[in-house]
Amino acid sequence: EKNVDVEATMYVFDKTTTVFSQVSGFAKYNVMPQTKVKNGDEIMQIIPSDDITQSVSIISPMDGVLFELPKTHIVWEGDELFKIIPSESIKILE
Repeated sequence: EKNVDVEATMYVFDKTTTVFSQVSGFAKYNVMPQTKVKNGDEIMQIIPSDDITQSVSIISPMDGVLFELPKTHIVWEGDELFKIIPSESIKILE
């Protein structure tokens, strides 16, 4: 067994923003956690369960890094869709 020293950059943050679903339906994710996003980027789409011919775009409210996504593709109105860490909140730990 070898010990390997890896010098990794560590980041810290002190704020997150949570985005909640306005509709119930089936979610299609366009990005993965730890992805950098910009204000206005489409994070995901929801196909509403009451009208599957429609699609609701869920847009990033700010520049930042996607922190976590739901573990299912089924969402209900009021469910947490994702957390985002605002860019200005991310600092390198020294």
